[in-house]
Amino acid sequence: MPKSTIIFALLCLTLAAAFSLVVWWLLNLSQPLAPAVAVSLSIGLPNAEHPSPKQLVRSESALLWDTEAQVISFEKNGFERRPIASLTKLMTAIVALDYGIDWDISVEILPAEYVIGGKLLLHPGERVTTRDLFHAMLMGSANNATLALVRQLPVDEREFIRAMNRKAIALGLEQTEFADVTGLDPDNVSTAYEIARLSE
Repeated sequence: MPKSTIIFALLCLTLAAAFSLVVWWLLNLSQPLAPAVAVSLSIGLPNAEHPSPKQLVRSESALLWDTEAQVISFEKNGFERRPIASLTKLMTAIVALDYGIDWDISVEILPAEYVIGGKLLLHPGERVTTRDLFHAMLMGSANNATLALVRQLPVDEREFIRAMNRKAIALGLEQTEFADVTGLDPDNVSTAYEIARLSE
């Protein structure tokens, strides 16, 4: 097995574990502290209140969407429109699936596709399947894999971006707009609420 495949697999496992930990933490924010944990030390400082979940979440915006009940469980600036960076790749994946992906095509990533940001590290001339590009795009946020995957579709990149925006409108995502397929362009914008709806 190529060294890059092993490294990619380890990276994916690490990202999956980190994502699971963050989701677990967010789901347990509303749980009250157990009496054994709520200890007060008398060291001459004022007794501070427990911080609210909004104070604990350090991101500028966040939203926890209960898909079963279709309600918002937690929200912090969840309706503010802001750049979404690599979350763009969620819509890239959805639209790529709409166009249809031949999962077994072998692809070489072109030198021009090694842009800034996350990359799938390959030796010159090394080829990967579109299935691996898709996984690297979503799990490793690899910009070069994203560009190579879109290049394999039966549409040019500009039309693909227009299709992403049409899909956002069709899904009722009124605050969501795309300018590229990777998320490098700061004009890729949405809200935490609309990204949660897109992820359903």
